[in-house]
Amino acid sequence: MRRLLIIVIVLAAVYGGYWFVGARTVEGGARDALADLTTQGWNVEFSDLGTRGFPSRFDTTITDLKLTTPDGLLTYAAPFLQAFALSYQPNKVIAAFPQTQEFTIAGQNLTLGSDRLRASAGVKANAGLSFESATLEANMLTVDSEVAAVRTGPALIAVRAATMPNAYDGYIGLEKITLPDDLWQQMFPNGALPLSIEATRVNATLTLDRELNRALMSDDTPPAVTAFTLKELSIIWGDLTINAEGKLDIDMNGVPSGKITVTAFAWKDLLRGLSNVGVIEPDIATTYRNMGEVLANGSETLTVPLTFQNGFMSLGAIPLGLAPRFR
Repeated sequence: MRRLLIIVIVLAAVYGGYWFVGARTVEGGARDALADLTTQGWNVEFSDLGTRGFPSRFDTTITDLKLTTPDGLLTYAAPFLQAFALSYQPNKVIAAFPQTQEFTIAGQNLTLGSDRLRASAGVKANAGLSFESATLEANMLTVDSEVAAVRTGPALIAVRAATMPNAYDGYIGLEKITLPDDLWQQMFPNGALPLSIEATRVNATLTLDRELNRALMSDDTPPAVTAFTLKELSIIWGDLTINAEGKLDIDMNGVPSGKITVTAFAWKDLLRGLSNVGVIEPDIATTYRNMGEVLANGSETLTVPLTFQNGFMSLGAIPLGLAPRFR
């Protein structure tokens, strides 16, 4: 019995030492990251930074955080940020955010409100600390500015390593996206589409030229995209539905080639709404509607290819200009 007690005491002492060393390492890493930002010209302010959670967790909290970019164009402020990790699984981290976070972008003040906004991330327990997954989710989000406000219901953004080498699956899901009332009334004075977009989903796979791991921290060149596969893009907004899927291959200069097929129902209402707020000139909107009616061949459902070729993109027979570059 005495030997057993001694063993327990020794193990407890060893684990306690491990926790305190780990806590100092976690806290030191956070302080080093903030110091690196200061070295790069950022203005960094906070009132306290500490790690608690003995014996099973590393709970790191930073309070009254304020970050300003070197050019002064972006400022972020939050009453606190928290990061949690199990002491026996430090390669997986959960972050908690306050209900209100403040941004100033080029003099424009924005307030991000949320309900249970949480993030999690994990790396594999290997020598390279290969990226495994990351998730951001909330029950509700609001973005309030001096001129407008946008709100959503449940929101989810997730990325995980795919089964293929250097490939990563991504998902975005937003529900009940409520537009600013003034904008909605201007777009749809007849109420053709409701105030809230019911759901938006994006499911895609991005293939890179190398793996995401800790080696990238010392590499000034970011990974290059070699392929983009859109498995699903869907928007449900009253009678309007939009779906898209396809694949793009990306060359060494970042120029995409391939096709995304877009299918839309009740698309004329959206075209009219975009014209009402000046996103599309009325004459051009009329031309697009006439071309769409021809392509739909009398059907309410319009299916057109979004084609990327020779550095340009087009929607059906309508040229859209230069294609975006992925590098």
